[in-house]
Amino acid sequence: MIEKKKAGRLIEGLIIGFLFGFLLQKGGVSKYDILISQLLLTDFTVVKIILAAIITTMLGVSFLYPRGLIEVEGKSGSIKNAVIGGLIFGAGFGILGYCPGTIASAIGNGYIDAAAGGCREF
Repeated sequence: MIEKKKAGRLIEGLIIGFLFGFLLQKGGVSKYDILISQLLLTDFTVVKIILAAIITTMLGVSFLYPRGLIEVEGKSGSIKNAVIGGLIFGAGFGILGYCPGTIASAIGNGYIDAAAGGCREF
């Protein structure tokens, strides 16, 4: 029974992953030019999508958690680790022009520059 439950969770994750990538692609945030425009503060498509995701999550958790339909577990963190992780993430995003989610979506979309680590010269 436990193995069947794990397999179900894997399939659930796969479906959600495909849906996430599809929505990233439809939103346009798998495009290098859109992401760079966000970093240059000339196009705020990415911010709008992130805010929509945050609001949707807030509403979903606010509705589902009190009814016992989901479990929410907090984890302890540290400022030091958050700063280090943010710096690594920001440097990678700035150098490659893609974040981890959008680079996977861009590769799935067929953008060869994403597969080459975001290098536009290939």
